[in-house]
Amino acid sequence: MLPSPLRVPSMPNYRRGWPGSPPPSPAWPASRSTAKPSVNGSPRSSPLPASRSARRPARFVQAVAAAESAIAEEVVAATAKVRRAADLFCGVGTLSFHLARGAAVAAFDSDAAAVKALELAARHAKGLKPIEAKVRDLMREPLSARELDGFDAVVFDPPRASARAQATALARSRVPIVVAVSCYPGTFARDLRILVDGGYRLQRVVPIDQFLFSAHVEAVAYLRR
Repeated sequence: MLPSPLRVPSMPNYRRGWPGSPPPSPAWPASRSTAKPSVNGSPRSSPLPASRSARRPARFVQAVAAAESAIAEEVVAATAKVRRAADLFCGVGTLSFHLARGAAVAAFDSDAAAVKALELAARHAKGLKPIEAKVRDLMREPLSARELDGFDAVVFDPPRASARAQATALARSRVPIVVAVSCYPGTFARDLRILVDGGYRLQRVVPIDQFLFSAHVEAVAYLRR
């Protein structure tokens, strides 16, 4: 339980993924009628990021492509003028490639196979800033405040257990922009409290309803110093 209420400056309508139907299988013929992805009711295209070409079946990806696009949009908007960004718990680079459209990216994850896939995809990606991927268990060895201070923005999207140690290090850093992504509100609120108590101001929280017909929700928070 948080020691005091955490104020949320803005709470727009839920951003929805697939409206009631799963995405079509790539094996289905193009002529077959299928549901289309939408956000707030508007049809959306969801181009696969460059990292998809190197993904392996056992690697983590978001549940819904349209929701993944919505998360990426929020991250890109929050980091629009950033020159150097860190992507923590990066996986195969779901957000790294979006960030690299405008900023050099240092990406970290404990999954060596995912990092290898990210490195392979980055070598073949065109028109992006450099992406440097490293294997590091951020639960056991979070980036220190000194290491973080070299970045203009930090994005972190940890597992459900969240990232208490990394959030604590971030709270001690001078990074001006932090974007937090989570699928579990309880640990998400805990990490946001650590950051706010460390001097960050919560600018925006966006819930994304990609788990239809369930109590689960994805969320993206934007914080600044």
